[in-house]
Amino acid sequence: MTEAGELNVSFGGTTYCYEKGEEEWKVRIPRSEVATQEVKRLQLLNLQHPLLLEQSVSWDEKEIVFRYALETHGLSLEDVRKKCFSEQLRIVSNVLDLEACFSLPITFFLHPETLFISKNGLLKLSYRGLPHVMPPREMNQEDFLRQVKCFVVAVLSEMEYTALYEGSLEVAKLPTYLNEIVEAPSSEEIRFLLERAYQDQLAEEAEEFQLVSKKHYRLYKYSSLWASLAACALLFPLLYFIFLRTPYYQALLDADTSFVKEDYSGLVTQLSFLQIDDLPYTQQYQLAYSVVKTLDVSEEQRDVIMQNISMKSKQLYLRFWIEIGREDYEGALDTAKRLEDIQLILYALDKRATQVRKDEHLSGKERETLMDKLQKDIADYRKQWQEATASTDSSGTGTSTTRTLASSD
Repeated sequence: MTEAGELNVSFGGTTYCYEKGEEEWKVRIPRSEVATQEVKRLQLLNLQHPLLLEQSVSWDEKEIVFRYALETHGLSLEDVRKKCFSEQLRIVSNVLDLEACFSLPITFFLHPETLFISKNGLLKLSYRGLPHVMPPREMNQEDFLRQVKCFVVAVLSEMEYTALYEGSLEVAKLPTYLNEIVEAPSSEEIRFLLERAYQDQLAEEAEEFQLVSKKHYRLYKYSSLWASLAACALLFPLLYFIFLRTPYYQALLDADTSFVKEDYSGLVTQLSFLQIDDLPYTQQYQLAYSVVKTLDVSEEQRDVIMQNISMKSKQLYLRFWIEIGREDYEGALDTAKRLEDIQLILYALDKRATQVRKDEHLSGKERETLMDKLQKDIADYRKQWQEATASTDSSGTGTSTTRTLASSD
C-alpha cells in the first residue's frame, strides 16, 4: 500500500508539497514558480501515457494544485525495502524505462517519493513540468543519468536522494556494486549492472531457500500432524515464488536485454510462455515491435506497420501483432474487429486462410467449410476496404501506405 500523509520534497530549489492518500496524490507548488500568465497552458500536462499517472490541474492566485489518480495496490518505498533484495533490484531497474518520457513535451525528476510504484513494481511519474515554464525547467540525458544513479543508491542504501543529487553521490561510501553503477557512463551500462546483480542475488537466494526447506523437513519429520500442516502452509508461497514468479521476472529482464541488443527473435522466444495479459505495457510494446521486425514481409510493408508501433500505441494494436507473431490468427482477427480496422481484419483473415490450407489435421470437408467462410469474409471486407479507399481517393487524401498493408499476404 502507498503510504498516506503529507510530505515536502525539495529538488532544484523548489519545494513540492505532497498530500498522499490511498486513491489520490495532491501536489502543490507556488504559482510564482510558473513563468507564464497563461496558467491554462498547464493543461498540456494532462496527457495520457503508460508511464504517467492520470493528472488534473487547478489553480488560484497563490498556488497550483495537481491531482493524480492512483492504481490500486500500489507499493510504498518502505514496501519495496521490505522485499527480498533480488526484488528490490528488479524494481529499481524499472526506473530506466522512464527514459522513454524524453519523447514527451515534459520535464521531470526521479525522487523516489514522487514516483508511483505499481503492484508489479513498474514506475510511473506523478509530477511533471513544462520546459522553460515550470520546474524543473530543463532536463537532458546527462541529468537523467545522474538522477537514475541517485534513485538506485537512495532506494538500495536508504540515503537521501536530494543530498545525493546535490553532491553526496561522489563522496558517499558505497558497496562495490553501487560504486560500479555510480561510475557507469550510460543507462545501458546501468541496466546491465543491475541485471547482473539481480541474477547473482537470485542464485544466492535460491540456495538459501533450499537450505531452509531441508531444515524444515528434518524438523517436521518427527513433529505432530499440526506442525506438518504448518510446514506445508509455509512451503506453498516459497514454491510459488521459485517456480512461478522468479521465471516471470527473469523473462522480463531477459526481454529488456534482448531488446537493447536488437535480438528480436530471442525476445520473442523469451516471452513466448507468458500470456499477453500478464505482460506489462513496456514488454507488450517490445514484443509487438520484435514480432514485426521478424515478420516475413517486404521492407515497405514493415515500414508501414512500424509507423504505428510506439510507446503511445493502443494496447489492442500491440496485442494484434503479438497474436500474429504467435500464429493465433483467430485471436488476431477478433482483436482487429475490436479495433474496427479493415486492413488488419483482412491481414488476419488472409493469415488464417493460409493456416487452414496447411492444416493436415483437418478433413477435406472441414477444410472446405472453413475456407468457404473465410473466402466469403475476405471478399466482404475487401469490398468494404475498396469502397472506403475509393471514397478517400476521390477526396484527394488517399495514401500509398494504406494500399501497401491491405495487399500484404
